[in-house]
Amino acid sequence: MQNTQIKSNFMKKTFSPLLLLIFFSFYSFAFPGYNKYSILSFDGDSLRKIPANPGAGFNYPYLLYIPKEVNTESTILVVPNNTGTVNDTFSVHEEEAVELATRYRIGHKVAFNLKLPLLVPIFPRPLSDWKTYTHALNRKTILVDSGEMKRIDLQLLAMIEDARKKLESLGITTDEKVFLNGFSASGTFSNRFAFLHPEIIKAVASGGVNGICMLPFSELNGKTLNYPLGIADYHKITGYDFNFEKYKIIPQYIYMGEKDDNDATLFRDSYSEEESNIIYDVLGKLMMPDRFNQSKLLYEKANLVSVEFKVYNGIGHKVDSLIVNDVCEFFKRQLK
Repeated sequence: MQNTQIKSNFMKKTFSPLLLLIFFSFYSFAFPGYNKYSILSFDGDSLRKIPANPGAGFNYPYLLYIPKEVNTESTILVVPNNTGTVNDTFSVHEEEAVELATRYRIGHKVAFNLKLPLLVPIFPRPLSDWKTYTHALNRKTILVDSGEMKRIDLQLLAMIEDARKKLESLGITTDEKVFLNGFSASGTFSNRFAFLHPEIIKAVASGGVNGICMLPFSELNGKTLNYPLGIADYHKITGYDFNFEKYKIIPQYIYMGEKDDNDATLFRDSYSEEESNIIYDVLGKLMMPDRFNQSKLLYEKANLVSVEFKVYNGIGHKVDSLIVNDVCEFFKRQLK
């Protein structure tokens, strides 16, 4: 299979996501149906845009970033895309995904430092259906039962399997399990995805999660905890029972900034009013420190000893160099 390769003298830090997107769009237009995927090479690293492949189980494209010194026996790092806004123009979400894959964001830094291949899905977050918060994998998203957005969690599994085959063709063998990393909405996505598919997760880091973690309980304080609050309707959604034994062994790093005030319970695309009220009753209305501390206590109650909770003093809803280094070290420990 022939690939299109574009050489560039730009440094990685100055590469424009829009420029990358223009290159990808040009080659898709110029060579329709000719190339399976395109390659952009920069500083010896490469970025591949893999087109949607409904026959293989995914209706949207994904990006595959490969550091030039990638380990030939490796673990795929998955970072869900998070545009931060709703928009019906798909290129907006694609440009942000390119930014995640190529700039010194936390996921890219982990992949670059640990020499891991990085997979970033390009899922939409539509304005016309704004309560379907795909980038957070909210309840409305997981209940989509038809069309291209049906069960994007399963589509991500298909992307992972597809990426594994492509990497194998390049001489890179990968673990059956993946690393999963996210911050803010994608941190919430990561926390929830690990519940849905614990069998494929080697380790997960979830940051900026609004002080809320999905809980391994069906009921607390007399309140039923349906997805994404808990596992009461887990079987109804997935078709199988929650595998606590596989979930409890996943190393997890869940962190918040002490001054984070980005409270998703106030927004109806993140949680319904009913869900927010249950969160207040079970975890607390004050996000930091009450809600986050209560999440930690409930994980301890469930004997989830592989989970580390961390609060960063003086930090709001953002990531600094200390957090990046800590997350890198967390995943590095899981490689041993």
